[in-house]
Amino acid sequence: MQTQERQLVTAGVDVGGTKTHLSLSSGEERIVPSADWHRKGLERVAEGIVELLRSITPTLPAALAVGSHGCNDRLLCARLEDALRARLGDLPILVLNDAELLLPSVRAAAGVGLIAGTGSVAVGYDGQGEMVIAGGWGGYIGDEGSSTAMFRDAARAIAEAYDRGDPEDPLVAILCGALEIDHIRELPRVLDTFVSPPAWAHLTPNVFAQALEQESVLILDVIEQQALGLATLIANVHGRGAPVDTVVAAGGVVVNAKWFQDALRRALALTSPASELVILSDPPVVGALALAADLAVLSAGDEPEGPVGPVLRHLFPSPALSGAERSSDSFSADPVPSSYTQEGKSHS
Repeated sequence: MQTQERQLVTAGVDVGGTKTHLSLSSGEERIVPSADWHRKGLERVAEGIVELLRSITPTLPAALAVGSHGCNDRLLCARLEDALRARLGDLPILVLNDAELLLPSVRAAAGVGLIAGTGSVAVGYDGQGEMVIAGGWGGYIGDEGSSTAMFRDAARAIAEAYDRGDPEDPLVAILCGALEIDHIRELPRVLDTFVSPPAWAHLTPNVFAQALEQESVLILDVIEQQALGLATLIANVHGRGAPVDTVVAAGGVVVNAKWFQDALRRALALTSPASELVILSDPPVVGALALAADLAVLSAGDEPEGPVGPVLRHLFPSPALSGAERSSDSFSADPVPSSYTQEGKSHS
């Protein structure tokens, strides 16, 4: 890549738990597997992003915005930014948590981004524009509402039912079949063969679809508890000062499973009744592109046409606003475009 040259297009990157999606404002895009990046640390994530960028363009973009799984505080975001700058030079770069791509995807200036995919996390902003994050603890101890945790808790549910001596639920045969074992007592052995909890996440969609089709009672309880876990993340973010009127959700579990969307709406009605759930139909990299476009404009000393979210507004205070007005402007909720799927408590 010719670091001394810079093109007019901008670049957005969504580094998820299992795959990374890079898109240029000129239309080119590429998706690659990237689960191994996270296991090797932020330097490997930076190398992977740069390699992916080089594979799609010979010159630097005008600005680069990255949302990365695992960047769960500003220190980690800053470290990844530094690692990228060390490889790309003096380029406008913004690194956020991957859930922070969701609000920009629908041009909402306030609210919470909620990821429910291989992992799960909720991210909002307090009155000073600081990131407020809940979840993201990984499949061993958390990630409720993710495909990783849903499979883990389905396995726990059949183990606990077995210990109670309950009649065998259809979920037992379905889960044992997915793991290619003959008896439930083989669960510990076979689960130990997985490199890490996310390695079993790919089994979740078929297991849950079959269990629902066969009217498993256990799976219904797992679904409700997982949805409640996600909704609790929203309540926790709200309790720490972040507005949660708009919850923009993305990730394979919540986007692809209508039954889980319904469960999440029911859970939100209990824990955060004022929240409106917006299911993001576009890939989150759309938010990264929006951020990159705004970053390029702001870096040039101009103002973007649309609303500027709290992170960029904190980095580039509007010269036309006083301090008090800035705070109000940064956190005023903008209407979400009607092209997105919007669901609120009235739809439970």
